[in-house]
Order: sequence, then structure tokens, then C-alpha cells
Amino acid sequence: LLAAENDLYSNKIQKNLSDLESNLRILAHGKGNTNINVVLSIQDELEYWKTVAQKKDASKKEKEAASNFCELFEDIVEEIRTINSSPMEEIRESAENIGGILDDIWRITTSPYSQERMVHIFDVIGHELCSEIQKSVCINELWKVHNSSKDSEILNLLSDSFKVVQTWNSACKSLTETYWPNYALHAWNGKPYAPPFCLNFQIRIKELHDIRSTHSQLNKLLTNSERSELQTHQLFTPFETVNIWMCNGPNPGWETAVSKFSTSLRPAETKVAEKLKPRLHNMSTKQMLYEFMRYSALIERPLVKHALNNELEIFVSSLISMLKSIQTQLDAEELDVKMYQPPEMSTVVLQIQWAKLTEAKVKEIQMCAEKYLKEFEGSSELHSLATKVLKDLKNMYTQLHEEWCRDLQAQAKNGSLQISTDKPVVEFSGSNKLMVVNFNPGLVRMELEARALAAMRLPPPPAAAALDSLSTALAHARPLQQVASFHNTLGERMIPSTRPMMLQAALDLSNLVQDQKAVYWDDVEQLSNYTDKLKKIVLKLETQNTYLTGQHLAIRNIVQKLIETELLAKQSEWKKGVKEMRDIIETVESNGYKNTELWRSHWDWQLYKALEYQYIKTLLSLHKHFPHVKVDLVL
Repeated sequence: LLAAENDLYSNKIQKNLSDLESNLRILAHGKGNTNINVVLSIQDELEYWKTVAQKKDASKKEKEAASNFCELFEDIVEEIRTINSSPMEEIRESAENIGGILDDIWRITTSPYSQERMVHIFDVIGHELCSEIQKSVCINELWKVHNSSKDSEILNLLSDSFKVVQTWNSACKSLTETYWPNYALHAWNGKPYAPPFCLNFQIRIKELHDIRSTHSQLNKLLTNSERSELQTHQLFTPFETVNIWMCNGPNPGWETAVSKFSTSLRPAETKVAEKLKPRLHNMSTKQMLYEFMRYSALIERPLVKHALNNELEIFVSSLISMLKSIQTQLDAEELDVKMYQPPEMSTVVLQIQWAKLTEAKVKEIQMCAEKYLKEFEGSSELHSLATKVLKDLKNMYTQLHEEWCRDLQAQAKNGSLQISTDKPVVEFSGSNKLMVVNFNPGLVRMELEARALAAMRLPPPPAAAALDSLSTALAHARPLQQVASFHNTLGERMIPSTRPMMLQAALDLSNLVQDQKAVYWDDVEQLSNYTDKLKKIVLKLETQNTYLTGQHLAIRNIVQKLIETELLAKQSEWKKGVKEMRDIIETVESNGYKNTELWRSHWDWQLYKALEYQYIKTLLSLHKHFPHVKVDLVL
């Protein structure tokens, strides 16, 4: 209402109200860090720094810092806004991103961000993340017995949720334990910090996952009748009335429910052990490891573990042998990874892939040794051997990656990672007019390898930026190479008698690739259009060729059948076969294919040969078809 008026009195009232609002906001927040508990969200924190930036009595440094804080907190607000409708994997990435932004905030030294305030922000963001996880878990009916696919979905959700909280706790801890204490301009004082609620929440999510996992594994192992007998569908009943999210202190209801769940499981544990024994017998170590991890929650049960004591001792020995085998591979002069090597992948990248895959497997073994197999003889040897193998594997793929990076750097220096922009994309060589695409095939290989290494989370070298800049051109290089290959082998792909029928499409391709004005790699739009046109014509030719080849083979099958069909005894089948041949040819012509004379002539000749064969064969056996002639000998 005041804004609608434009007189001096209204403007003065409006200004006074604005100043009052600003002052009240500052008073609510308190001066400095005296009342940070009124900040209940990152939006509140953002508003606070906006107010400070506009505060008249603030120093220039304070205003500058507040302005910087505003920009960074706006980024955090945006990240938090996106998590409301994002899958857990993206929420985990957001948690990582927020950690990076908080690092930027801490490193602003014009007016340093206080440690007390940062602790509070850690808590606020942690609560935001945990609340989002809580909502996602609750809508999935956690304590209802679902089908196997829904069970897997819930387990994946809990696993991903655990990773989100773990990521946030790790981010807080690494910032306050490793990075900030060593930042001289604004050092973190005191112990490392991670929000206590988040730490407890992480434990609770892990417990929920273990309970659901145990139930899921039990259902997989038992038959329907066994599940009914053991009443596994009632195992979750104790949890239905418990507030599982009260994890910041004692929760007797939760502890009682867990105890009842364990008690209800005991009758099933003997049956479980009986079923698991054969799964850990007479199979490869990899298969045993797979089965162990598949039913780890059940195997961890004390009664089950005791019943499987002998099997688990053998399992430990097998794992030790497996690790020794890997170590032998690593110690060999030439590493034989025994993996399929794609033609476009170098040995170095293949070995890196093998090392990363093996590392994941060894980490799994190490986790088994630490978590499930501590009490077994040989577990300490297993753990130490796994640690050594992991170290050797890391050294190996690190060195190989550095070697690959050096090779890439060298190629970048000598200009091998460049596409010649002064030559047309496509040229025709020699008198045979073969289509040649002017690019270095090694570029495509290097780009594929760079992507493969990036997927393994290995840092790209600076020279990889050159590959990134060529990504658009290289995206067209492979299709163009395929078009060139198709063009150069077009004659070989066609059945000779069907070539005239595809004449128009072949001429269209020939005209496009030969009469088109030169296209260069740096003209992305023209290159894209040219590639699309070529692909369309090639697809048309390929479709026509596939169709005609199919019809050609159909007629061939008819002729082959007629060759074996007696001409005199089965004339109706001959008539039927000839009619089918005519129908096929007429159908092809009705579909718009012209110039069928050569094709017709070809099949006329083949039919003639079949007819001639049967005619001769029939003449030779004609006497078998005549009626018996009675001859009387008169003496």
C-alpha cells in the first residue's frame, strides 16, 4: 500500500520500515556469533549475510566478506533445493559439492568465517540431508514384506542413503582434520568435527540395512513352505510401532525390537546353516566369495557362523591362495591379465582396468577378513596379504596411468592430437575413387581410453583438454569412417543381380560424397549436416540391401526345394513353387523397386537349371511310372 504512494511522506515511512526490518533481523541473529541458533536453515544464514552486507556501520572488509559469503551460500541453497527431487546418488554428489563450497567459505580471509558458526552450519546441512533420507525411506513402507524386486529397491535405497550420510560425515571430518588445521591463514582449532546426529543416523541406517538384508537373504534361501513354517513374514512386526529415527540417545523401543527380531530368527538359523554348507563347498574361490557376500548378513549370525566353522576355515585358506596368485601375477616380468582386449584399447589401459577391477575384489576380501573372519586361523595373514596386494595394485595402476599421461602429453606436444583443419573431412584417393576420411584413428582410441580412465576415477592429465576440445569432431569421425567403409565395399555387399534395383540410392550416395563441396573439421554445423545426410543415405541403402537379400534368399529356398521335388509325381508342388517365386518378385516391384530384369533373368535361369535337372532325372526313371505290360510267350 505504501509502495503505491509516491509522496515524500510515504517514501520516508517505507524507508523507516525497511530499516526497522533490517535492524530486527540483525538483533534476531545477534551480533557476531552470539545467537547462531536462530539459523535453522541455510536460507536463514544467507539472509543474515545479506543483511550484514547492507549494514551501514559494517566495515568495508565485513561487507566484502559478507558479499562473498552470500554468493557461496546461494550455491549451497541451490544444491539443497535440488536434493528434494533427486535420487540418492545425486544427493551424495550434492553433499560432496557442498563440502567444497564450505571449503571456499572457510578460505575467505578478509573477514574469516567463525568456527562456531561453521560447526552450526555442519549441523544444519546434516539435518537437511538426514531429513531428505528419512522422507525417502518412509514412503517405501520399510517394515512391509515385499516381493524380491521391491526388497532389492529398498536395500539399494538404504545402501545409497548410508553413502550420503557417510559422504557428509567424511567431508566434515576431512575438512576439520586434514585441510583446515593446516590452512595457516585461517586454521581450524581443536578436535575434528562431524555432526553427532549424522554419525548416529549413519549407524541407524546401517542397522536398518542389516535387518532388511538379513530378511531378504533369508527369503532367497528358504522355500515357500519353510518361510511359512518359520513365519518369516512376521519378523518385522516388532519394528512397526517403534520410532526408528530416534537415534540421538537411548531408544529402548528400538533395542527391544532388535532383540525380538534376533530371537525370532534363531529357529531359522539351523536351517540356514544346512542350506549354506553346500554353497561353500566344491566351488571356485570367486564363487565362494560371491556366495559369502550374498549371504553375509546370515553368515554373521553367531549360530550360523559356528555351524559353518569348517567351511569358513577352508574359505579363509582359499582367499589366501587367491591373493597369493594375484601377487604372483603382479611379480611376474610380463603381466598377463587374461582379459579380452578390444582392438581400440592399448595394453596399458587394459592393465589399468585389470588392476582397478582386481583392487575392488581384494578390497572385498579385506573387508571380509576385517568384518566377518577375524576369529578364524589365518585371518591375520589374509588381512596383511590383502593390504600388501592392494598397495602393489595401487602402485601398479598409478605408474601405468602416469605412463599413459606422459604418452598423451608427448602426443600433444608433437601435434598428434590435432585434426588438420586445412584438409577436407572426406577425400577420394586414386583412380578407384575410394572414400578416405582425413583424421587420425589414434585420436578416437585416445579419447575412448581417456573416458575409460575417467570412469575409473583416475585424474586426467592437462593434455586431455585437447581431446575434450576435439570431442565434437571425433563424434562425427566414427560415423564417417563407417560410411566410408560402407561406400568402399558397397559392391561387395550387394548380390550382383539386385544391384540395378538399388541403383538410385547408390547414385544418391555417390553424388553426395563426390559432388558435395569440401567440408572441414572446424565447421561443426556443416560437418554435422553432412554426416547426417550420409548416414541417412547409407541407412536407406542398407535397408534396401537387407530387404532384397531376404527376398533373394526366400526365392533361393524355393528353388532348392524344387530341385528335390519330382517333376512328374509332384507337379502341383512345382506349380505352387513357381507361383510363390512370381509373387515375391511382384511384391518387390510393387514396393517401388525398378530395374528387376536382371534379377528376373537370374531366377529364370536358376529355375531352368532345376527344371532341366528334374526333367533328365524323370526321363531316366520314366519306366517306373508306366503301367505293367503283360506279355505272353506263345510257343
